[in-house]
Amino acid sequence: MRRKRLVFCTYPSIYSSLVLKRLLADDALDVVAVVISTRKLKKNIGALRDAWLRIRLSGWRYSTYLFMATELFDVLAMLAPFSKKLETVYRLANNHDVPVLKSDDINNAQGIEFLESSQADFLLAAHFNQLVKADILDISGLDCLNIHPSLLPAYKGVDPVLFSLLDNNEYIGVTVHRMEQQFDEGAILAQQVFPQRQLDSVFAHNCRLFDAGADLALSVIKQHDRKNGAPQAGEGDYDSWPERSAIKHLRAKQCRLIHLRDYVRRILNK
Repeated sequence: MRRKRLVFCTYPSIYSSLVLKRLLADDALDVVAVVISTRKLKKNIGALRDAWLRIRLSGWRYSTYLFMATELFDVLAMLAPFSKKLETVYRLANNHDVPVLKSDDINNAQGIEFLESSQADFLLAAHFNQLVKADILDISGLDCLNIHPSLLPAYKGVDPVLFSLLDNNEYIGVTVHRMEQQFDEGAILAQQVFPQRQLDSVFAHNCRLFDAGADLALSVIKQHDRKNGAPQAGEGDYDSWPERSAIKHLRAKQCRLIHLRDYVRRILNK
């Protein structure tokens, strides 16, 4: 049987490394390309202005958490002298000779040409901060899927785990869905439910959900049927970046954004 060809789209983070590592290890799949988003909070702004805007919006605690999960992880994963450490998306792709496109707009001419030339069967997004538009969704033979760390249609948008913790939900989960021309829309192909553990951090929950989401996506791809999937039952709410008041409320509930212990263990792949 022919191995399925897949393009992985992401914004570099510890979460995207967890997903890509699982995809690369599966014998039924060929990861033929990786698209790495260079987009920040707003398009066409530099790193310093992006950091300042994030701090103004969400405060320094949330900004530090994001930094640890993204840019700091990339640095530490490159430097840590341990053979079993979790590697960055860049290094994982390079070690497997997978072509990489860095882009702040996957929908531009370069992005579309890159995807068409990959001759992929699937585009899989995880921790990706760009909207995939019609010119890509309509590429012949390409099925566009997304891993979203919530039980859609609930908690669409940015950082659904954080908002779920704020709402004291008993359960959280992860969804693999087919993409449409709006964020976190499209038929649900698979979901997995977990009990929400109030003592776990946002980071720990996200790692757990992206781990499970990678396995769900692999199962969907192996059992692929373009006609399958259930429409999302209801519209759900869309949450953008959390404001300072939300982070303050989270702290009042004694919920943490990240535990250093969990962070180190993930970097060292333990």
